[in-house]
Amino acid sequence: MAASIITSVKGDVTYDGIPDTVSLIGVQFGDSNAWQQMSLVIQNGATGRITAIALPDDAAYAPSIALVSLTGKDKRDILLSLPTGGSGGIIDYIIYTYDDGTFRQIFASDDYNATYTYQIQYLEGYAVKAASQLNRQEYFIDLTGKGSDYLNQLYNADGSLREPMEGFVNPLSGLYPIDFDGDGQSSLLAWQRIAGLYNADSLGYFLNTLDWQGGTFV
Repeated sequence: MAASIITSVKGDVTYDGIPDTVSLIGVQFGDSNAWQQMSLVIQNGATGRITAIALPDDAAYAPSIALVSLTGKDKRDILLSLPTGGSGGIIDYIIYTYDDGTFRQIFASDDYNATYTYQIQYLEGYAVKAASQLNRQEYFIDLTGKGSDYLNQLYNADGSLREPMEGFVNPLSGLYPIDFDGDGQSSLLAWQRIAGLYNADSLGYFLNTLDWQGGTFV
């Protein structure tokens, strides 16, 4: 099947003062909003030159493009949102920036998910410890509002655990550009859901704020 344009936006992503055209192209799966074999295509507004980049995650449901100032207030970086379509609401994100005459990938969900790791551990006394290992921070979640049916699965009458139990943290399900300082350059707010006994058992969320410093997001 032939590829077609999924979505397209205009903006100056090459920093020459002339708007460029940034598009996602791919092959549609039936008559659904699912796409595969996707590529990012940038047409230079000044020269007409076309740059095509095959995406590492080349299948998504209703993908989108946003042009956001992440690496500098006078720049426009390309943020791709690629929903996986699963029940967990997981979205793959990829960011490209124009650097020294070429487009360079500076963020990918797979790298983020591998770097930011967590440990979710049920504790005595109806609580969960949620530890962010890279950031070396620990948080405690009170489970008493979960109700007796939920708690009786896990705890004895005296509040002791029936057996050791751990939860987990989903991959990225949100990555939102926000200009916290109002200076024209956005940070990224990364959003991940903390799950307990099963995926739909939501216990809370980890939110990480990422800033562009020294050629990387920290």
